[in-house]
Amino acid sequence: MFENFNKNQERIRAAKAGEEGGKTENEDWQKRVESLNRGHNPEEAYAERIAGAPNFQELMRVIGEVGAITGADDYVYDVSHLNNAIGKVSLGESGPETITRTHGLRQRVEELLAVQRIKEKYK
Repeated sequence: MFENFNKNQERIRAAKAGEEGGKTENEDWQKRVESLNRGHNPEEAYAERIAGAPNFQELMRVIGEVGAITGADDYVYDVSHLNNAIGKVSLGESGPETITRTHGLRQRVEELLAVQRIKEKYK
């Protein structure tokens, strides 16, 4: 019991003296949070998740998790609209130009469409 007390006292003294080993748990936690938040941009995270979708079904799932997307024209594309548009493109009922470019969504749809066409060609 006294051993832990003594270690804590040493850490407090070291922290006051500015020694390297004297970081408190709170300081360590704050630095960890800062490092996690540094460069964190939700828009980039959405784009990464969209770009990582391996197929149309997964892309629609990601869209469901990301939620509505605001396009460059400030139009808000809700999840059902986006998933309907993606579904129509995947079935060949409409072209990829019906999909917003925001977060690289149109580009990913075009890539998945190209993969789908190649798979269909070599069945």
